[in-house]
Amino acid sequence: MTDEVRNMIVESAATFFTRFGFQHTTMENIAESIHKAKGLLYYYFKSKEELFREVLKMDLKRIKEQLLTISSSDEDSHITLKKFVRTRLGLLCRSTSYHEVVKADLYSRSPIFLEDLKNDFEDFEKSQLSLILQKGEQSGDFKIDSIPSTVNGILTVVGSFDFSLIIKKRHAELETLIDEISTIIVNSVRKEVA
Repeated sequence: MTDEVRNMIVESAATFFTRFGFQHTTMENIAESIHKAKGLLYYYFKSKEELFREVLKMDLKRIKEQLLTISSSDEDSHITLKKFVRTRLGLLCRSTSYHEVVKADLYSRSPIFLEDLKNDFEDFEKSQLSLILQKGEQSGDFKIDSIPSTVNGILTVVGSFDFSLIIKKRHAELETLIDEISTIIVNSVRKEVA
């Protein structure tokens, strides 16, 4: 029963954070929506920040699972890298809890309580991209001078699009832009045929 109530709280919180953002969501809103006393929410989560952290953690877990499936596939390295970048950009652009984190960083009020989740996700991305690039080098598909530098470059590029797609709400351009970005990234590491 306790897991069921906890999950109900998290699902309701995710809905409110999606619709109204972190700043405009209250614990009262969430409690009322599930017909529970506000005190019950505090039994499971010490604060709204802790509850938001759980929502983001669940979002990132789902995203990591999908990206892991791609990075561990046996497909051609070009296809794997393109799918990884496309999927990463698409999923994060649709993750409203992630939007809240990006907005907070941009306005210099980076939530310390999310720092470890952000770092964990960045480490995950780096390890998976490194794996894809190593496979591509081993198969002769990619020519890379430094995998760590290339990984950092890729993450810098895709991170800059997080801003433009999320903050500037350029969702209408999303599909075309994601396809173009992923193609450019793959072409930048493609081994030239002599």
